[in-house]
Amino acid sequence: MGPKTTHGVVARGKKSSMFLVGFWVASLCGVVQHAHATSGFDWRQDAVQNDNGRQTASWAVDTVDGGKGWIVGSGDKIVKTENFGKVWSTQSSNLGSGYDWYGVDFYDENTGWAVGSWAKVVKTVDGGVTWAEFDVGLGFGTLLNLRAVAAVSESIVWIVGEGGTVLTTTDGGANWRLVVMPEQYAASDFYGLYFISEVTGYVVGSMSGVVLSTVTAGERWLVRPTTTNVTFVNTYSITFIGEEGWAVGDGGAVLHSVDIGRTWVVESGCGTADLYSVKVNNATNFGVIMGAKAGFACLSADAGTTWYQYFINNTIP
Repeated sequence: MGPKTTHGVVARGKKSSMFLVGFWVASLCGVVQHAHATSGFDWRQDAVQNDNGRQTASWAVDTVDGGKGWIVGSGDKIVKTENFGKVWSTQSSNLGSGYDWYGVDFYDENTGWAVGSWAKVVKTVDGGVTWAEFDVGLGFGTLLNLRAVAAVSESIVWIVGEGGTVLTTTDGGANWRLVVMPEQYAASDFYGLYFISEVTGYVVGSMSGVVLSTVTAGERWLVRPTTTNVTFVNTYSITFIGEEGWAVGDGGAVLHSVDIGRTWVVESGCGTADLYSVKVNNATNFGVIMGAKAGFACLSADAGTTWYQYFINNTIP
């Protein structure tokens, strides 16, 4: 099977009540909300537990075609569904419960990556049955948290994290390159990234609304500030459909671009709570933003042109 047709990466920043990737929402208490992608107004609640029956924090979700998806989280939590979230099975990296996973991305139903605390990186080539740890060259005992990962192809992978960390591999993880970022942001915490091709990508983080973009596979980065007044620090998530992009952050901030990320403006409509994840479905024109407020979503029915606030039914804070 080829790569998934809806590829995107949404990163996690601070702890929030809920995080969304695609149309599954993973919460700190282990509860998952699943929306019908055609409308977003019908949410089903699923409980996701570890082998010991204890619900633990879920930090990230990724899906591929055919109803397959993975959730990762605290205590080496990796769980998988093969039927659109109706049933979840436990997987494990076998690194131990002392490690937390903050980001996950699958290129297809077999090949995927997870990143997390202590700069840990693991890869699977069998759909999560087994995971192999990779040394990304940051040194043993590194305290940095890696926040997001993008599997652009079977061989090209990007990772971002705290302390200005940006890593990439072009050979499936055998060798890693520590990417040099613009000097003024070299010590920033990076929370989210999105690549629309093997050479064109975007990074967001603690840069007061700035989006960093590359069209040279990271050899050179351009600083893309917003064109309206910015009063927030952190941007956590970014996504694109064609030339149109969205990013979300502190204080209900929603950034919008219509020119492949060259310029960004701040839009309103999503309240004042911190926003951590954004996803827009190009097939249905349905968009969802999730953030710090339990049960709160910001929805769009016109591919992100307008956003309105919505509270998901049966949400457990």
